[in-house]
Amino acid sequence: MGTEPVPMPKSKYVHGTRPIHVHMNDDGTQWQCNSPYCIDMHTNSPEFTPPGPVPVIEGQEPWRGRQ
Repeated sequence: MGTEPVPMPKSKYVHGTRPIHVHMNDDGTQWQCNSPYCIDMHTNSPEFTPPGPVPVIEGQEPWRGRQ
């Protein structure tokens, strides 16, 4: 018998159905995101001290402008 992984609660940084990935804060705690623009998985969440950047949601990219 194998040990089943414990699912993480859904993060407020998961939007839609894109694949989810896991980031790690400086203290080793993990948080989920599904932004297609993430490169570094070892980055702090926006709530952590010191805070990391807010993940960019696909379709709401700041460089596109708001309409």
